[in-house]
Amino acid sequence: MQSQASKRLLGTLAAKLHPQLPLSPRESQQLLTLLTTSFRAHLDREHPLALPESSKSKHTQKPADSHALRSPSPPHATSSYASASRHIDSILTNPLFAVKPHRRGSEPAAVDVLRDPMSWFLREIATGAANLPKAAMCLEVLENTAGNPSSGLRGGATPASILAEWLRTSGLDSSKQFLELCTSKQGYGSRFLDRLITLLLAEGEVAVPWRWFIRSNEQRSKETGLDSWKVEAFRRQLLAKMVSIEATTGLDKGLAVFLQAFRMAEVSGHDSAYSILRPAGAHLVNRISSSPDLSIQPALYQPFLQSSRLWLGEWGQAVESMLWLHHPTQPSALPGLRFIQDPTGATKFAQASRSRRHFLVQLCLGVARQLMEQEKYAEAQIAMQFTKEHFADIVLSKVPAVAQQATPRWKERRERENLELLDRLVPT
Repeated sequence: MQSQASKRLLGTLAAKLHPQLPLSPRESQQLLTLLTTSFRAHLDREHPLALPESSKSKHTQKPADSHALRSPSPPHATSSYASASRHIDSILTNPLFAVKPHRRGSEPAAVDVLRDPMSWFLREIATGAANLPKAAMCLEVLENTAGNPSSGLRGGATPASILAEWLRTSGLDSSKQFLELCTSKQGYGSRFLDRLITLLLAEGEVAVPWRWFIRSNEQRSKETGLDSWKVEAFRRQLLAKMVSIEATTGLDKGLAVFLQAFRMAEVSGHDSAYSILRPAGAHLVNRISSSPDLSIQPALYQPFLQSSRLWLGEWGQAVESMLWLHHPTQPSALPGLRFIQDPTGATKFAQASRSRRHFLVQLCLGVARQLMEQEKYAEAQIAMQFTKEHFADIVLSKVPAVAQQATPRWKERRERENLELLDRLVPT
């Protein structure tokens, strides 16, 4: 009897220590919800998210009146559960896990690349064999087969998003090999950079090249071991490529990209930051001066005009004068005329490089032409006289017969107009 009573007592204690699991589906769901909530609370407590500085400053400000003496409630931070979920999702969707490697048939690899370059590159990522030369090959084939959708893309993925994510997760976008593959000695960027940026911008991955651009020179040099001037060359060519590609669809877009980079340079305040803007700015100036009939928003044009002296230095006055000639709403030849008459202005560039001398000739002729349209013949003659004195080898030189045949008609017509202006305005 005593042993049975002991057994019952032990059974009662065991039931209290180890209660039975809920039997109904409703109780099971309640237990699961409780465990999930407890886990998330523990995750938030052990790994809290850092609050932005702006949020901290708002909550550390003293109350404005005596009625607000109560300590403020802690600011609500996004649950770290969401961050953990995004991190796990990014891992699971990585091609290393999302794409199942398979054996290739007897066909050569080149056939797979030409047939579907993105599916081929995804398989290379999945097997861990992807590298920058293969990415360059993929971009080249994609460029030649534009308009043919890939059959291997899932979940709204695009070639641009796949390449950008692979470059980021592999760390290659901060490597020495990546910078060397993107830059060229000529200063215009490589074909790889051209194809990559074209694809990224066309498919909406605008933030990716900006992320590469805003990375500081010091950080890039530390990551790659390259000299700062090589890192600056990469940033110059990257920005120039972004501006030129956007400007092909509209100068307003190119100007907007340039002005965003210019504002970043203003914040840094370093001369080297302004020098990075020069190739991109020069491209826009050439587009504006060679296509005067293009429609440009004054809200973008005016700050671009005013910025020229900062990123060009003393040559900025010449560029600013040219931009005033082609202003979309207030074209004016007066800044150019003042630049020509200034002894420390255009005169000191009379023996400059060939490209700058040609630029000054176009400026002088443009100033003279606009002044003549306004019937200001005396001022126009000043510009033409300056052209004849300092650039006679350009405006009065005769083109050889062979060169004349290869010269476009519009260029010949422009030269004839220049000579006619000289004959009419400059006494011999």
